[in-house]
Amino acid sequence: FFSTRSDCYIMAVTIDSLVIDMNQMWLILCAVLVFFMQVGFTMLECGSVRAKNISNIIFKNVLDAVIAILAYWICGWAFAYGGDPARATSGTKTNAFIGSGEFCLVSSGAPEPAVYASWFFQAVFAATAITIVSGAVAERITMQAYAAMAVFMCAFIYPVVVHWVWSAQSWLSAFNTDSATRFGTNGMLDFAGSGVV
Repeated sequence: FFSTRSDCYIMAVTIDSLVIDMNQMWLILCAVLVFFMQVGFTMLECGSVRAKNISNIIFKNVLDAVIAILAYWICGWAFAYGGDPARATSGTKTNAFIGSGEFCLVSSGAPEPAVYASWFFQAVFAATAITIVSGAVAERITMQAYAAMAVFMCAFIYPVVVHWVWSAQSWLSAFNTDSATRFGTNGMLDFAGSGVV
């Protein structure tokens, strides 16, 4: 089937790159499905408020997506995963409380392509988290106060909790292999992101 040993090597490299590409496509597909939760939450909120406030709810949910994506790009990713050794450059220090690098997805150059898929997946979860809060404060908060709260939650609160639970260097993460810095025996075991979101 293969004429030379180099043909086998090329085939193995091609399969490995295909697996990486398929993993990224799956992550992006899952992120798109999570992003569609915005529509579901919008419909749920519109059915829960008075008719005069429906346009306000729709605007707030669109604003959620915009704020979440921008805030998570500017500093959310950096606070959640910045400084992790898996993506760290030489000299990058890790922090058990909060990430400390890769603001605007930039550390010391362009990130590897897999980071973009992971960032998009995490950004839509940040948008989902703030949309859940939107339903809780429907008809109870001004637009300016809500926008400020959404920025703070997507840029700081949600990323810090993500760092605690999912970062390999965090004090609470089950992915932290250093038992001296990990809280408890196993760290926090999260089921499908429900505890973080």
